[in-house]
Amino acid sequence: MTTPGPTNTNYIPLIEPFIDVCRDFSAIPDGLTDCSTAINNAITAAIARFGAGTILFPPGTYLCKSTITLASQVHLKGSGIEATIIKLANGVNADLMGANTNLINLSATSGAGSTGGIYNWSVQDMTLDGNKAGQSGGTSYCLRQYGFGFIIHNVRMRNGYSGGVLSDWNGGSGGTVDGMEAQVTNLKIHDCNGIGLQWGGPHDSQFSNVLVFGSGSTNFHIAPNATAMIFSNCHGFSPGAGVSACSFLIEGGYGQYSNCVSEGSDAVNTVILTGDVEWVGSHVFGIVGNAGLQKGGLQLGQQAGQTPFAGSLNQSVGVSTAVVASGCFIVGNFNMNNLWSVNFANETNNFVQVVAYNTAGSCMIGTPSVQTHFEVLQNGLIPDGTFAKGGGICRAVKSNQAWRLTDRTDDVVNVNTNTKRLELPNATLLRLYSDNYGNRTVEIGGGTVALLQSASAAVTANNGTITTAGVGVARVNPGADITGVILQAGTLAGQQCWVVNESSHSVTFAASGTSHVADGTSDAIAALTGRLFVWNGSVSLWYKAA
Repeated sequence: MTTPGPTNTNYIPLIEPFIDVCRDFSAIPDGLTDCSTAINNAITAAIARFGAGTILFPPGTYLCKSTITLASQVHLKGSGIEATIIKLANGVNADLMGANTNLINLSATSGAGSTGGIYNWSVQDMTLDGNKAGQSGGTSYCLRQYGFGFIIHNVRMRNGYSGGVLSDWNGGSGGTVDGMEAQVTNLKIHDCNGIGLQWGGPHDSQFSNVLVFGSGSTNFHIAPNATAMIFSNCHGFSPGAGVSACSFLIEGGYGQYSNCVSEGSDAVNTVILTGDVEWVGSHVFGIVGNAGLQKGGLQLGQQAGQTPFAGSLNQSVGVSTAVVASGCFIVGNFNMNNLWSVNFANETNNFVQVVAYNTAGSCMIGTPSVQTHFEVLQNGLIPDGTFAKGGGICRAVKSNQAWRLTDRTDDVVNVNTNTKRLELPNATLLRLYSDNYGNRTVEIGGGTVALLQSASAAVTANNGTITTAGVGVARVNPGADITGVILQAGTLAGQQCWVVNESSHSVTFAASGTSHVADGTSDAIAALTGRLFVWNGSVSLWYKAA
């Protein structure tokens, strides 16, 4: 079989269902020879043959002095990561791979973009090297395109001058039956100057096992029109320093992020500037041992006039409109060490359940909306009673049966937040203790209120003290008439205490300044009687009530 040269774009193989870019188009993958013409001619030949095809890349480094133009239904397949390397030559100052970049508009109204673009293409089993050190300007990504329905699989991208991947597609319901999702699996992007992975579309795309780190800006940016994205097992760390860069900046709503790790930002690791996002089973943390990278954990929303995050479109420089995060579901473990784990910056109607580890700073900042259900458990700080260092739980429900406990047959306890009642149905007994289930202080049930009485009747002598702490009924049983008795000072304004004299002798109190009883020596409790006292906190005296 005759081997055509790189300019033979009409080549149609007779047997093989693929094109070998070296054998069939004379590409020389020595890292020195320009291979861009051979690769582009191979793509053109695949289209001419059946309108589709697979281009094979044997091992080697394919130097490219111009952009590889991707095409619909053409699949570029290498021999493996680092076995096949496609590298941009010095001074190209353009994308390594791309197509239809003139259609990209991440700020366009949702669904208002072109329904065109390339589709059903793929890049697999290779490394793309943007050679950022050899570029001096222009727009130069490892891969930049406008299209849909494609696959990126087993690919490593590095050294993009402008960034790693920039993808967009905003054609609404147009396009073909596959006019939405792309699948990105087993992708690593690192050491690019700009945003590592910036995604404006296609919406509903799926990402699995994607690692982005060492970017000059934000690692993952999900733009506003990239809605309903699915991310699993993805990791972003060490985004650009000093530029308000995030590991994950999420501006596209309805997304799902599971088992993801976000770390190493000197601003905020994960920022959600949209609604209806799930961030579940995920970890957010600072870099241990580097206080400069132990900053904010996860932020919900943003107030107007705040410093925008790198790449943000919802909150760019000069934008005075606030961004509210709502309807989000956040469950994870946040280990931020020196600053804060959760920032309720501007949000409402969210569910937040977080274990926050902080050794300094606060586990939470901002003010949660009263519509937000949150449970933040702090670990590492010494609680001081504040929301910031102690964590908190709030169940934001307005319902007649907002919070119920049952015995699997009947309701036992219900919190009615609609009419604001604590309800104990089905003969549930309310019992209060002064300690860890040892001494009962109050019991209410079946229309009866019972107060704890002292375990024994004290044999009080002259000038003795009757204990009131932790009891509602203080029992005494002196062996003779006694005087100068002291009634222990109360602890709560309005506190009530019965003193019951079980003996056949009288009990007389000392003067009010000593006995804490308002009428002092004129007050006596006769034999076999009881008397109710109420503590008046404003004057620190017991007053006879009955």
